[in-house]
Amino acid sequence: MLKEAFEKTPFWAHVAAFLVGFVVVVFFFGCAAPIRKPPIEPAVSQPIPPITTVAPTPQLPQWEPAIERIPQREERVKEYKDIIGEHAATLIYRRDREYTLACSEWGSLAISFLPGDIYQGDITGNSGEWQIDNLTSSIDGLPTSVLAIKRGTYAPVTKVKVVTDKNIYLIKLVPSGKGDNRTKEMIYLYDPVAKERQREHAVAMEEQRRRKAVEPRYPSLNFATSRTYRVSGDAVLWRPERVEGDHQRTFIKLPANTGAGVPTVTVLRDGQEQRVNARTIAESADSGPLIIVDEAFSEGKLRGDGGEITLTAGRN
Repeated sequence: MLKEAFEKTPFWAHVAAFLVGFVVVVFFFGCAAPIRKPPIEPAVSQPIPPITTVAPTPQLPQWEPAIERIPQREERVKEYKDIIGEHAATLIYRRDREYTLACSEWGSLAISFLPGDIYQGDITGNSGEWQIDNLTSSIDGLPTSVLAIKRGTYAPVTKVKVVTDKNIYLIKLVPSGKGDNRTKEMIYLYDPVAKERQREHAVAMEEQRRRKAVEPRYPSLNFATSRTYRVSGDAVLWRPERVEGDHQRTFIKLPANTGAGVPTVTVLRDGQEQRVNARTIAESADSGPLIIVDEAFSEGKLRGDGGEITLTAGRN
């Protein structure tokens, strides 16, 4: 009967039964097997990295405007050139420059050195038919040497070292060609660096003038620390109209149109009179002189034409 039942069962049923049995066997043995845990490795201590101190990067100091002008000046100096005019040549001065100067037959040259340079002497290699004389002129208000050079008919090429009290000039005299002077007989030397310094000074003075033009007539009073002063003493024409100050300065207002000079200011310290740093703003059409003392004091004195005034600080 079993054989008949087996033969009557479809093939797919046999396959399904086999698969189910296989899964059951695998599951049973898999659960029954002991679970192996991975071995626990001992912890390895890591060394603490050393604390490193990073040194601060050195910072370059900020440049002052005066220092900044130096590279700017050097760049501007490069723009200067020799100037050849109709009757004169103006040549740039450089310490290592040799000036090649041409002079026509029986001609002459006049070489004006840098302002303030005074001739001391010259060293000439071949002076035949070249006559060199020293003269004195004035440039920019400074006494300055002028070299007068005359050439004869057969004058050879020669080199001259002219020594002044500040510089040594190297000059090559040639009887032909145009030279650096392009045959001009009047020759002026100028220093571009000195020209730039003069220009910078003029700019600085103009900036200072403009700042003063917009500055207040005198420093303002700090009302948080202000105090007044009692005025006593002789009945002089210049007796102050008002005296007040703060923790930094004292302002002494004098009357206008007194015809008297500005009094001197002293202060009392430890019973001794001492002069102080003070400045005076001159009187104007509608205001008398103002004395500004650059400090506060408890007691001071004014001395001038005809008498003495005592100033005593009051309460703040």
